[in-house]
Amino acid sequence: MTLTGISLTWTTTNQQSVAVSGAASGLVGSVGSVTGAAPGSAAVTASCTPPSCNGGITPSLPIYPTTSFSFQVTGAPPTTVPTYVTTTACGSTTQACTTRIVPITRSGTTSTFTAGTPVNLPFAPNSFLFGPANASLAYLGVDNAAFGTQGLMIFSGSSASVFNGMAGRVLAVSPDSNTVILSDTTDSPSRVNICKSCSSSVRTLVPILMPNATAAAFSPDGLKACIVSGTNCPGGSSLGCLLVYSQVDSPQFIPLPAPANDAAFIGNGSVGYSAEATQTSFLPTCGPSTAGSSGTVSLAGQMLRILPDGLSLVALSPPDVQTVTASITGPPTPPVNTPGCPSPRGFLNVTNTVGPSVDLGVGSFTPTQFFLSANGDVAYILGRAAVGSTTAPLPFVISFNITAGTTSLISLAGNALPLSASLSGTNLLVGADDGAVHVIDTTTGLDTQQVTLPFPQSNLCIGPGNPATQVFLSSLTISAAQQSGTSTTFAYNLLNGSAPQVGQKVVVAGMTDAGNNGTFLITAVNAVTSSTGTITVANAAGVNANGQGGTGTVPLTCNPDLVATAP
Repeated sequence: MTLTGISLTWTTTNQQSVAVSGAASGLVGSVGSVTGAAPGSAAVTASCTPPSCNGGITPSLPIYPTTSFSFQVTGAPPTTVPTYVTTTACGSTTQACTTRIVPITRSGTTSTFTAGTPVNLPFAPNSFLFGPANASLAYLGVDNAAFGTQGLMIFSGSSASVFNGMAGRVLAVSPDSNTVILSDTTDSPSRVNICKSCSSSVRTLVPILMPNATAAAFSPDGLKACIVSGTNCPGGSSLGCLLVYSQVDSPQFIPLPAPANDAAFIGNGSVGYSAEATQTSFLPTCGPSTAGSSGTVSLAGQMLRILPDGLSLVALSPPDVQTVTASITGPPTPPVNTPGCPSPRGFLNVTNTVGPSVDLGVGSFTPTQFFLSANGDVAYILGRAAVGSTTAPLPFVISFNITAGTTSLISLAGNALPLSASLSGTNLLVGADDGAVHVIDTTTGLDTQQVTLPFPQSNLCIGPGNPATQVFLSSLTISAAQQSGTSTTFAYNLLNGSAPQVGQKVVVAGMTDAGNNGTFLITAVNAVTSSTGTITVANAAGVNANGQGGTGTVPLTCNPDLVATAP
């Protein structure tokens, strides 16, 4: 039967590179128009998505094609798209501390990146995501609701509004930028918070009791979202849990046999996946979503990312990377009264093929970021590795060429440690532990520029007062110094704040001997009482001294550990 004038939904997996719009037709079901917005690749799909198509069916019955259109856009990347940086540092202190968000921009390909005018945020953020469809709209989560006095921050480029009571880490933003999923693991009970119509002033909060949600992903048409957790479903005893949230159906919980780390949909939208400790589970988007409707793939994954062919994903499970490609097959003509969706509800079959495992060559680590280039051929990975009894950021960004299966490591100038990164055209902007944003030319892998964020002009956190003050974790009096090799040990008395810690920096001033003054990294702490002790710092120029009247301050380190580029 030939159908005409159908309200199909046209979607793209990369709105920044390939834009698509659809219209009804008197000759065919629908006509899609594709525009090359910026260099990159995407899968474009026409689907029958409720409620505009197949509306009124319960449970909802979206229909997706077995393949997608693939597009690649070539040309020069835009140079004026801003990248924004902010910090989580204010969340680690009880001192008065205002977090600021700073744009990093340049005017052309031959210009350098510069820090723009800071914008004050109401609270300390814990996450930062832009909406895929709106370059002037971003969402920043907060740790807790503080009895309804704080919540999700909606950033519009020059200001931030607040949705009080909407707490949690931002996990995903819908393709139309209007629905936001957060995981609140601090307030009791632990839950998923969903912000509907979040880009408008009539936004609403939908709380769902699901403990310790770790990741979420929307289908490309925005109809459903997979939300995963590393603990049991409410009222159950499973090791992991998958929550299927729908814009038109009731939420459904699916117990998983292992803790889940991430979620993703293939580009044509027909199948959703959850990455688990020992395997990857999948289920059709057309549902119904029950435990019996999901299948499994022998693919352990920490993170999943969509590839631009519309049917493939790339899975990161350190130290390895693998791809998985779905093949959707079935009779060309559906049987009578049988809908066109995968079994068990429909006649189609989903077969997943796992690609070869490729070792990244960097040993074991825990990934913190995993994202792809605009054309989907290179993956960039940040992570943390074990250092004694704790962990520390990897001293490089991992660049993995998916097509060639090769790995390269990108180091930062000054041996800085990468904390967060985002792509801006052919440049990778990396926030680092030296307080700067490093600009990496991805064509050469070189650190070409370090954008500093000095106090007070563009520092990411400030204290109260006009002019602004710096935020200090502690204030000390220094009464003695003992130099030994490349280290100097100071005797201190704590005046206020918290006791100094290893890894912090201390600013020593007022000592008679100039070699004892300066900004030093604390390498050891020996606390004699709650307010007295010694600190050892890296300082080869120190001078033995007793009975001197110096001061020490430990400033709050406001590193750019949240970096996001506007779409």
